[in-house]
Amino acid sequence: MRITVVRPSDLGKSEAARWREFQTSSLMMSHPYLSLSYVKAWSMANAKARVAVVEDSGQIAAFIPYEIGDGEIAATLGGAHTSVDGMVSSDLPLNVRTIVKKSGLRGWRFSRAPVSQRALDPYRYHGAHHWRSVPYVDLSGGYDKYVSDLVIR
Repeated sequence: MRITVVRPSDLGKSEAARWREFQTSSLMMSHPYLSLSYVKAWSMANAKARVAVVEDSGQIAAFIPYEIGDGEIAATLGGAHTSVDGMVSSDLPLNVRTIVKKSGLRGWRFSRAPVSQRALDPYRYHGAHHWRSVPYVDLSGGYDKYVSDLVIR
């Protein structure tokens, strides 16, 4: 596994295409806070924004956007302004401990990663402090379908 840490603005067209490919793989992965556009916009306001690019067998397997926090511990990109964090990935099993170490970090504090990101399960906090729902609207079928699904039958 190869890990490269870059500023979001350093990602090129091929990385952006791979990012979009990952984002279309599931509903929660398509959340705007996990988009490359959001990550790049936030990085213009925060010099501590980074993306760990995870490669396996020569192919990108994940992007992990984060901010460098105190003590070289990664934190949610955008902090409290962001309602979702985690990896933008293919959902293949990943050794998160190795990724954090190879990124030059001491740890990674994520608190809003989708439950579907099973690679993070061993590292999740199971107390009540961080549990909250993340609102989203599924418009993948269009606005009219969304509205029709709201009707109680």
